[in-house]
Amino acid sequence: MVRVQDMLLTVRSRVASTFKDDLIAADQGRFGQEAEVTINDAPVGALAYYVVDIVVKHKNGKLAAIFPATSEEKALSATLFAKELELKNIDNVVPFLVFKNAGTSRISRDTQAKAMNSEIQLATWDGGHSEVLDKIGRHVRN
Repeated sequence: MVRVQDMLLTVRSRVASTFKDDLIAADQGRFGQEAEVTINDAPVGALAYYVVDIVVKHKNGKLAAIFPATSEEKALSATLFAKELELKNIDNVVPFLVFKNAGTSRISRDTQAKAMNSEIQLATWDGGHSEVLDKIGRHVRN
């Protein structure tokens, strides 16, 4: 019975949820003193139909809109959000698409290419948690 429960922890939806939860906790831990970290928030009034998984609202007015790349839909939504920011000249919001690992097969190659060629900031969680948080920090603090 224990082995069946152990196997349930490896189901894709559970692993994706754990990755998102880890990313949320890390952002709250790193930026909690200097920024407000909100979950499932629409950071831009003019783009209220874009709900972002994690928003880091720094005291200086800059925002990081963080999309964990847990699905094809999420990656496409992040890329489209980045394009909307660009078209509307909204420069105080920096969009991020954070992959759980660099060799992900959950996101198609075409979508990965679209994200890479957009204005969105890309990061990979397995490349180092601290490095991802440092990158987010550099963009919201400047």
